[in-house]
Amino acid sequence: DGVVTPENMRRCVCDNYTFGGFWRAWHASLHVWILKYMYVPMGGKQRRLWVILPIFTFVGLWHDFEVRWVAWALLNSLFLILEGLLLSLVRGPRFAGLRTHFWWRYVRVAGGGGDGDLPL
Repeated sequence: DGVVTPENMRRCVCDNYTFGGFWRAWHASLHVWILKYMYVPMGGKQRRLWVILPIFTFVGLWHDFEVRWVAWALLNSLFLILEGLLLSLVRGPRFAGLRTHFWWRYVRVAGGGGDGDLPL
């Protein structure tokens, strides 16, 4: 057909240490579609914490119109928002001095590694 499709699972499920990393790698073609047709038109990076819930609600209802899929959307949205807020806080200038200490590596391990988001 000449249609080139992306690899849909770029990383093993066990090789993801953040919710964001998992969802970026889980279904790559759906991720690209959501970015192009939902995330960017809804405000993209400037409103990233606000667009998570409607996007996951759409994906949940797309799977099936049931309460469990709405709950799935709410829980995934909650965890992604919490992760985004925490990573924004830790990346900020308030924690810059802490990242230079030797024990910061252990904080990263306890927090799940940060998927490379928390520089040493």
